[in-house]
Amino acid sequence: TTPEPPPPAPQAHPEASIAPEPQAHPSETPERREGETPEREAPISAPHWWRETISRVYRTAASDRASLAENVGAGREGVKGTIRFAAYRPTFTPERGREGIERGFPPARWIRSGASLFDTREPRRGWAFLFPGQGSQWPGMLRDLASVDIVARTVAEAQEVLASVLDLPLSTFLFDPAAANLPLPELEARLRETRYTQPVLLTTEIALYRLLAAAGIHPTIVAGHSLGEFGASVAAGVLEFADALRIVAGRAKAMEAAAREIDDAGLLVAVALDGATTNALLAELGLDALAPANYNAPGQTVVGGPTEPANALIEALKVRGIRHKRLAVSHAFHTRIVAPAVEPMRALLSGMKVRRPRIPIVSNVTAQPYPDDPDEIRELLAVQLARPVRFVEIVEHLADRGVTGFLEVGPGRVLIDLAAD
Repeated sequence: TTPEPPPPAPQAHPEASIAPEPQAHPSETPERREGETPEREAPISAPHWWRETISRVYRTAASDRASLAENVGAGREGVKGTIRFAAYRPTFTPERGREGIERGFPPARWIRSGASLFDTREPRRGWAFLFPGQGSQWPGMLRDLASVDIVARTVAEAQEVLASVLDLPLSTFLFDPAAANLPLPELEARLRETRYTQPVLLTTEIALYRLLAAAGIHPTIVAGHSLGEFGASVAAGVLEFADALRIVAGRAKAMEAAAREIDDAGLLVAVALDGATTNALLAELGLDALAPANYNAPGQTVVGGPTEPANALIEALKVRGIRHKRLAVSHAFHTRIVAPAVEPMRALLSGMKVRRPRIPIVSNVTAQPYPDDPDEIRELLAVQLARPVRFVEIVEHLADRGVTGFLEVGPGRVLIDLAAD
């Protein structure tokens, strides 16, 4: 565990192009000094031993997990701490809480561990898988899993579907950035372009989802943030993966065309205020052209709209001393800037097969589960890109349904941090 950090600047919302901290490879992990016990959190895209360990934990009865935890991580950096928590989490008691403190785990109600978030008060009743949106991506994010068959096959499947759409293969972004023969900053810039970001990130999420399913780890309910809703739709059985790829490629194209119509891609600004306070501030400043694009957390609302009023908001926030961050995104997603893309999305979705959800999936638009009617689902997916993401309400809905475990199915832990807030 680490000491409590100082108050952070506003976190990048999942549509922001803020690169996560790079993940260390086994060869780059520093040697352990005598008496030092490292605690390193690992995302689910970590090397093969993490996948094997997850599978073992889920195949082990709760009564036997303590023994498993003491042995499975021996001699391996960062494993023991995470699995130790998994060992006592399902039967959390005050006694085990004290044991956890001795081992470095605080007896908080909600505990974060890597890309997971658990309620410590009661046994796990349900898993919510959370699929992130643009901004969580980084070059080489599946590099450690390139030799895993199910991951390689998922990427190959996506490349075949998108062969006529992208001029760089997905594997370049996901497995081997050096193969692009481009400087890394240029490749990162390409990956921030929404026409690349959307299919690349969707492919990553489905590869990781399939990997978890192969290990016997399944959700009881799913949700996504913006683009991530399409990954959640595949997981819920609403869309086939190939169709979802075609949809997000068309979504990116429609967004770019919408911005060209008004010659302004707009701006997004993360503001360290809740939604109600943010709306009141916009009204006070007379910035009617701006509106919340993402209700991310009680302490973060993302505001978007045309460039000129967005810059005026930034200046007002500076004067008032309110923490904020202009987000490095290609477009002001979930604002009126991209509203012209809704009709092309309706046309695209009308030709796609949409099924009744196999498991519940929560909508960005309503913060409620999808209806059973495929036409109603098509409409929700079409208008979603121009409506605010109601992530605070989504997390509250999941908690109200009794979900006690959240897992982020993506290359980072953006949504887990927001959910914890």
